[in-house]
Amino acid sequence: MLTNVNVKHEFNKETGHVFNFDADYNQYEISNISYLNIFQNEPGSTESLSEQNLRQPIRIYVGQADYTLPFDSTFKAEVGAKSSFAEIDNDLKFLRGSTIDPAQSNDFLYRENINAGYLNLSKKAGPFDLNAGLRAEQTVVSGETMDERVLDRNYLQWFPSASALYHVNDHFGLQGSYSRRVNRPGFQQQNPFAFFIDSLTYQQGNPSLLPQVSNNAQFAVTYDNQPFVRISYSKTDDVIIENAPRLEGTRTFTTAANLAQYERWAFELNFPIKIGKIIDGYGGNQFIHNAYNAEYLGQTYDRGKWNWLAYWQINATLPADFKLELGGWYMTKFLEEFFDIGAMGGLNFGVSKTFWDKRGRLSLSVNDILYTERSNVRVDYADVIVDFRERDDSRNARLTFSYRFGNTELKNSRRRSTGSENESSRVKVE
Repeated sequence: MLTNVNVKHEFNKETGHVFNFDADYNQYEISNISYLNIFQNEPGSTESLSEQNLRQPIRIYVGQADYTLPFDSTFKAEVGAKSSFAEIDNDLKFLRGSTIDPAQSNDFLYRENINAGYLNLSKKAGPFDLNAGLRAEQTVVSGETMDERVLDRNYLQWFPSASALYHVNDHFGLQGSYSRRVNRPGFQQQNPFAFFIDSLTYQQGNPSLLPQVSNNAQFAVTYDNQPFVRISYSKTDDVIIENAPRLEGTRTFTTAANLAQYERWAFELNFPIKIGKIIDGYGGNQFIHNAYNAEYLGQTYDRGKWNWLAYWQINATLPADFKLELGGWYMTKFLEEFFDIGAMGGLNFGVSKTFWDKRGRLSLSVNDILYTERSNVRVDYADVIVDFRERDDSRNARLTFSYRFGNTELKNSRRRSTGSENESSRVKVE
């Protein structure tokens, strides 16, 4: 259940003098039941019927206020404040037959309060567009399991940002920017339960997870305000490795943990595609270097790898209101945390036709035509060696019909984000 109340007051619509307030309440009722048939590795052993029942009710409350004050047509200030409250009551029951196994059952209550305020200034000065901002966030979290407090934190973080754009002419520009950002762990990642996958494999959360903080810088040559050539660098501390492997006897656990420092370089080239009045679109290439440094399982994980990513989208406008679309991407082998992931890609095709004064639209789309959006993954670190393949139901075809009723000349309702979108994105719903 998602509920939002929004109040917007325009002091001066033409200058953008605006006050906006959002109040949100989000409620999730997440449950996951796994029925397990466990066999002992002994001749004639009986089958053990078990059940793993996980309930995760999540409540999120958010209040946010934003105020925009233009001093003149070239200079404005934006200030705002936000408070969010989240409560997640994780309840895991593991039943062997009809009897609860207390050794594999648990209850974890997580509470989080984040208070934030920000100030942003923007100024146009001749050919320059300048922007500078500062955001402060106070985080208060607590966690209790089986009447024992296992988490109690209260800390303050600062996040500055700045950017400058120089307009060389009507089309080209030079842009540089810096920002410090935070990426908070998902709510379920902080659940300490060992979740049964099979008799030798478990997935376990980590209530001690910290947010990962990154410093980002980039320089770009823009064309019509879009990056044509871009060089970017980011360095992230307290990187959340989502599936850090470890062995306990014969059992393998994967656990989210703040393990590494991560550096990323990216060199990007984008270009428009235009052939006459029929064909248009865009294409691009990225050369990316991912590097990780972590102390884990008594060893140092220090690895880096380059990879190449290409992408394209081509549209063709044909007679009789037909339109064709062809898009795709390809990425060479790359490094993601402890995972070496093989090359992958995808090719998509679509055709559509409009009719009845463009009120009606019939479209056919086919995704992943070659069925190449699959993962071949290898982990080889310390005593952990794992190979696996993962393939989703990515190849599919969709036939869609739409019709627009009413007055097509009416202005669309304004689009905006709600105050709780960041918090909702931290809820993993499968």
